[in-house]
Amino acid sequence: MEAFICWLNTNIALETIKTILASAPGIILVGFSLYFAYQKILNKILVTYSIVSEGVTETRISEISLINKKNKPVTIFSIQAVINKDIIVEVESFKPALILKPLESVHIDTLPFSSLHLGADHYKAEYMTPNQVDIFLITDSKKIKCELIDSPRLSSHFDFKHFKQATKKTRTYNGKVFNDSVKYAIVYNYGSEERTAFVGISGHISEDWGFRYNSIEKSSMGNKEDVRKYLVAIGYDKIFDGLVVEDINER
Repeated sequence: MEAFICWLNTNIALETIKTILASAPGIILVGFSLYFAYQKILNKILVTYSIVSEGVTETRISEISLINKKNKPVTIFSIQAVINKDIIVEVESFKPALILKPLESVHIDTLPFSSLHLGADHYKAEYMTPNQVDIFLITDSKKIKCELIDSPRLSSHFDFKHFKQATKKTRTYNGKVFNDSVKYAIVYNYGSEERTAFVGISGHISEDWGFRYNSIEKSSMGNKEDVRKYLVAIGYDKIFDGLVVEDINER
């Protein structure tokens, strides 16, 4: 009798397992369906921004980033900041509308302006704590309140506190980035365009330079006057409308 009961229980257990396994794909598909359906409803948009005060323009919210956490696009006509649930300040408007794609992000550099006014009175917006600032997106049919997040830092996600942090330094000349291997800059007009090339410590000419001679002889690398004389000697003053050599390290 006991053996029969044991056999019966075993067969019931096996049938239960078979039923569960047979149902598992359907359960998984239902789970995925619910997940994707959830991604299609409501809105969840994260926002980070910085505040800039440039002296000659009004303090404003700038460099704003929007992150769409849902799998559906959002059509944005304007971004509005609400200060202390009282004053609305337009951060930026878009013509045509800005499309924030599903599960993607967008970075916006806002335009400067001269002043803010409430009626006839000048208004000075204060975006810093203790004031409360809420960011809203105005779409074709609704307003969406964004979730403000802090820009991620290494210390907030990883245990990097025991490491030394290397910092970046960027040096530019005429909008071009250069490093310590550059000794001189050549500025010249070719046609109607101003160009800037760099001369490395080895004498090699790089960046905006596509001409036959692309190197300065070592004997002419002593100073910027010698570099220019070398370029003139091989006829570049006749090709260019202007020819200026600057010592990068004197700046």
